[in-house]
Amino acid sequence: MTTIAFSGRKRVYTWPKTEYSFIGEDGWGTVIKLGPCKDNENNTYAADFALKILSNGNAIETTENLTQYAYLLKLDHVNILRYIDVGFLEAIMPRRLCFLTEFCPDGDLNSLAKSPGDLTLEQFISFFTQIVAGLAYLHTAVNPPIVHGDVKGSNIFLTNDKRTVKLGSIDGCDVLEDSRTSVQVMGTLGWMAPEVLSQIVGDRDSNPLPVGRATDIFSLGCTMVELLNGGVVPYVDKKGEPVLEVLQYSDMSPTVEPTITQRWREMSDPTILAHPDWKNTCDGIRFAVPDEYKNLLEGCLWYNSDERHPAVHLRDLLAHIKGPAYLALRTPEDKAKSVRALENALQTSANTPNNIRQKHEEALALAVAEIKTAGMEFGLGIRVIEREVQDLTRFLEEQLEEHLSLP
Repeated sequence: MTTIAFSGRKRVYTWPKTEYSFIGEDGWGTVIKLGPCKDNENNTYAADFALKILSNGNAIETTENLTQYAYLLKLDHVNILRYIDVGFLEAIMPRRLCFLTEFCPDGDLNSLAKSPGDLTLEQFISFFTQIVAGLAYLHTAVNPPIVHGDVKGSNIFLTNDKRTVKLGSIDGCDVLEDSRTSVQVMGTLGWMAPEVLSQIVGDRDSNPLPVGRATDIFSLGCTMVELLNGGVVPYVDKKGEPVLEVLQYSDMSPTVEPTITQRWREMSDPTILAHPDWKNTCDGIRFAVPDEYKNLLEGCLWYNSDERHPAVHLRDLLAHIKGPAYLALRTPEDKAKSVRALENALQTSANTPNNIRQKHEEALALAVAEIKTAGMEFGLGIRVIEREVQDLTRFLEEQLEEHLSLP
């Protein structure tokens, strides 16, 4: 075979065999990277692609079987991995379901979390904001709504020099056709919400707890703990004692080992209330997380799903707390640094009110431009950007008046 041929719903894409390389594999299948290609309509595509080849499930007989996945191709959000087509590789028999997506060259969040010193507070807050934006889109802007079902660092991909994150692996999601909840069990051990665990290790004859949007929010909280804690989600009981090293079991079914099943029963038992150790994780393993973000993270990890923040509320709360370029004014250390920078700029000019005000206006104009650029990049609304500009203007005006009052 000299080429690789992928049959999508309406097109056949072909690559030279040399344009293929292995990315990774898991229990679901294999992912390969493919370079630029052509299709059967003589269109040329210059970008790189990723192709996910499922190793399980029913064989695909015809492209008509692919209609149920058409919703993936309609997803359109900066923080959602773009699905280009769904189909099968013609040379592989029996035909297995494949998803052709955009390729994200900068790895995933779990890999970043495992890299010592690579994560900054600014990145953490930016990633938190972007993941929430992606979930808010899936939960509310898509009709019918989508529950991702497996939010974790290895399913969140990095691009744009590690500045942009994209939620991937949506092909295993749950579509909420008729109601706000589902009873489908999804996820990965270590990131599963209590209501999911109760279905796995609880009484199967009892009514299962509903799994829905709030399940994604719990997994989001676990993902942010994972990001802060070097790729591991530590669990503690209600006394703060460690319960389980989660990551070593993260890719195993809890039915494989009875001992693991027993441990996970502890996770779903309200009398033990084992939960991700967000408190110790936030208090300076890499850096101290500001209190306002700690509070939001705690709100993602409540045992009762009804008490967790919906994604749209999280999005609005995050937007209210900060604008990306205004982050430096939200932490005491960087706020002091900003003040010193402004004072240095003012002191380099002649010490007259007119010159001081001119330097102040120049500094303010530059900062406002940075806020507007960052706000547009992160998809913040006009009102949010305007509020951040107003807050920054007020802050710098206070610094100016303080400087002018000095003898």
